[in-house]
Amino acid sequence: MAVWLGHAGPPGPTGPAGPNGPMGPSGDYLCYVDGGVAPLFNGSNGYVVGPNSWISGDNTVSVLIWFRTANAGQQGFFDAGTDGNNEEAFSLSLTQPGGVGGSPPVNNPGIYWSNWSNDVYIPKFLADDAWHLAIVSLSGKTVLMSIDGQLPGGYIWNGGSWSSWQTQPFTLSNTPNIAGQPLWIGQTRSQCWGTGSVWFSGPLAHVAIVTAALTPSQAAQLYSDGFNMLPGSYQAAVQALNPVLYYPLQETSGTTATNVGTSGSANNGTYEGGVTLAQTPGLPLGLPVLVTSPPAASTVTLTSGTAWQNTTGADVWLYVPVTFSPTASAAASVALGVGATATPSTSTVAAEPAGTVSGAVHTVTAYVPANFYALLTTTNATLGTATVQPA
Repeated sequence: MAVWLGHAGPPGPTGPAGPNGPMGPSGDYLCYVDGGVAPLFNGSNGYVVGPNSWISGDNTVSVLIWFRTANAGQQGFFDAGTDGNNEEAFSLSLTQPGGVGGSPPVNNPGIYWSNWSNDVYIPKFLADDAWHLAIVSLSGKTVLMSIDGQLPGGYIWNGGSWSSWQTQPFTLSNTPNIAGQPLWIGQTRSQCWGTGSVWFSGPLAHVAIVTAALTPSQAAQLYSDGFNMLPGSYQAAVQALNPVLYYPLQETSGTTATNVGTSGSANNGTYEGGVTLAQTPGLPLGLPVLVTSPPAASTVTLTSGTAWQNTTGADVWLYVPVTFSPTASAAASVALGVGATATPSTSTVAAEPAGTVSGAVHTVTAYVPANFYALLTTTNATLGTATVQPA
């Protein structure tokens, strides 16, 4: 599979869910070769179960997991071990506020790391149907929680109340006591929320457990590698960290989730319930290759301020040339939003300041799932004919 990107005029942004990397000069095309796949979890009973003995006893560990979802509700995607009281010792989830130890300080969706008596909450909307990388590094009472290579601030629940907002690293009140229980990918047990199992809806990939605390620079490099390496090279980069468990989740058939970590095939996982294998696009996307003859693609006429719905029946890439016409006193810009409704929230993805020469063309790129909407709104700019390419 390939993703094609054309460009005319000055380089422009790729959009919030588009491929990373440089654009070619006018008239050139970059082909992003996607050799990776990922299993799709159905949000109700699909998961991967792994071994009990997922970590040695020193509780210094890093967990890496790529995830993608358009469901903003409560979602659990990683759970391992118990704290000795039949509660989760190390779990990760996306959830609406109010589920963990009472309501967090701000009323936003977020991402949680949970250990019953200690929770970390980072308010950050991640249900945008784009790939994200979460890396949680635990060393004693210190937690670093990297999201897409960054260390955003957040809040801690320390067994009685939420802290005020603070920067990382997070310091826990108790050292987590991680004992042997099955590892689950695609669900959390969440007894501490009183909700039982919480399931993930969307694809997950490249889940690894390293018995070391990864540094912020290592986390940032892994996020960059995920979008810019060929699949085999990305897997080699993760294996260089000597993960005790590593499930690339690249299977195309069967029920075995192969462990390529140092603990070997004895710790293979098993796909259970509603999991559909080998969905695309999976990570990594791969390196861009310069070509001169792009494949045929359909076109569509878009109108500023009116959402376009992807009714092709397949996920697509949308490429929209935008001609900017700033004036001496007013800037030119284009905002983009992608979502499940005809009114997705938008954010500015390209702009030319006031006084800039008119005529610059930026290509705005968006990944639009089947039946989703793309909304572009321009100011002192004109939308050209958009190209639609199946993902």
